[in-house]
Amino acid sequence: MSEKRYYWLKLQKDFFKRHDIKYIETLPNGREITHFYLKLMVESVDHEGELRFSPELPYSEAMLASVTDTPTDIVEAGMAVLKELGLVKVDEDGTIVLPKVVKMIDSAADTDEARRAKRYRERKKAERDETSQENVTGVTDNVTNSHESKSKSKSKSKSKSKSIKENIEEKSVVSLIPQNGSEKLLTDTDKMFLEFWDAYPRKVDKTGSERAFKRIPKLKEVFPNIMSALEVQKNSEQWNKNNGQFIPHPTTYIHQQRWETVTEHDELQTKINEIVKANIDDFLV
Repeated sequence: MSEKRYYWLKLQKDFFKRHDIKYIETLPNGREITHFYLKLMVESVDHEGELRFSPELPYSEAMLASVTDTPTDIVEAGMAVLKELGLVKVDEDGTIVLPKVVKMIDSAADTDEARRAKRYRERKKAERDETSQENVTGVTDNVTNSHESKSKSKSKSKSKSKSIKENIEEKSVVSLIPQNGSEKLLTDTDKMFLEFWDAYPRKVDKTGSERAFKRIPKLKEVFPNIMSALEVQKNSEQWNKNNGQFIPHPTTYIHQQRWETVTEHDELQTKINEIVKANIDDFLV
C-alpha cells in the first residue's frame, strides 16, 4: 500500500509586501487577481509548481475559472498580469508553470508522523520498564538487608559499594554512546547526507532535506553522481549569479533529482573554468 503524502506551501510573512504583489494590488481588481494567484499556487503544490488538467489536455482560462471558482474576466486579466511579471509562464504544450512556487513547496508522508509516534512510545515504554526494574531491585535489597546480621551487613555494604562503583564506571562508558537522540551513531546514510549537506551551498530546512535525501532510490549507487554533479553546479554561472538567488532549496534539488540535469558540456565548462582560474591565480602570484 503506497503511503499518503501531504503537501504545503510556505509563504513568507512579507509575501504581501513583495513589489510584484503590491503592484498587482494597485491594479483594477488587484486583490481579486492576487487571490486568484494564491489559488493557482495551492492547486500546483503537489505538481512541483506546474498545472495541467491531464497529460493530454492543458488548462484553458475557462477551465481555470471553474477550478478556482474565479470570474472569467478576473482570470483573463490575472493571467495577463501574472505572465507580464514572470509569476506565470505557459510552455509550448500549454502547461502552466509557476516558477516561484517550486521554492515554497514542502511535503511529508503520513508514515513519517506514524514512525515518530512509534519511536516515542517505544522510548517511553523502555523508560517505564527501567524504572520498574529499579524499584523491584530496591525493595529486594531492603528486605534482604533487614534479615542479615551485622557482619553480613558489613560484607554486603562493601559488596554494594563495589557494585555502585562498577555501575558508575559502566554508566560512564555507556554515556559515551549518544543517548535520547541528542546525538546518534552514524549510519552510512547519515554520513552521506552530512557530506551532501556540508557541500550544498544553500542551507535551508535541514530536517526536511534529510528526510528527502534518505528516500532517494538506490541512494548508495547514485550518491557519487550526486556529489560530482553538485560540484559542477556549484561552479555554474546559473548558481553563482545574483548572489546565489537561483540556487534551488535542497529539498527541491532532491525531489526533482536535479543532479540528473548536469550534461557533459557542463562538466567540460567547469573544468575549463577551473583551469582558467588556476592560470589567473598563477599569473597574479
